[in-house]
Amino acid sequence: MSAFGPLGTVLIYIVPFLFVLTVVVFFHELGHFLVGRWCGVKVDAFSLGFGPELWAFIDRKGTRWRVAALPLGGYVKFHGDANAVSGTPSDDVPRMSASERAITFFGQPVWKRAAFHATYLGNVAAWRTVLDAVVPVMLVPVASEGRDVVPC
Repeated sequence: MSAFGPLGTVLIYIVPFLFVLTVVVFFHELGHFLVGRWCGVKVDAFSLGFGPELWAFIDRKGTRWRVAALPLGGYVKFHGDANAVSGTPSDDVPRMSASERAITFFGQPVWKRAAFHATYLGNVAAWRTVLDAVVPVMLVPVASEGRDVVPC
C-alpha cells in the first residue's frame, strides 16, 4: 500500500493507466478519422471518452472534437451513421440527396469501406505493442511488494 493510503494507490496505478488508455484510444480513433477523411467521408464527431461533454470545439470542416467525462474509450461518428458504431445507416440516409449520400460511410464503394475495417488490424497491432511495453512495467511495484526491484 502507498504511503498516501488509497489515494496514493489511485495516483500510482489508475491515473497512469487512464493516461495510457487515452493516448492509445486517441491514436486508434485517429486512424478511423484519417481513413474517413482520405475516403471522402464527412466526420460528424471525434470523441475521447463517453458520457457528459467536458470540452468541445467544431473545426472548419464541421467535425465536433470533444472530450467527455469517462476516459474509457472513444469514437468517430461518420455522417449518416445511426450511431458511433457505423453498423447501420441512420433513417435520414434514404432521404439524402445523391451528393450528401456520397459523403456518408454507406455511400462509399466496397473497397473504401474495406479500408475502414483494415484500420482495425493496425489498431490491434498498436494495442498489442503498448500492452507488451506498459503492463510489465506497471506490474513491477505489485510483484516487488516493497523490495527494491529494477525492471529489466
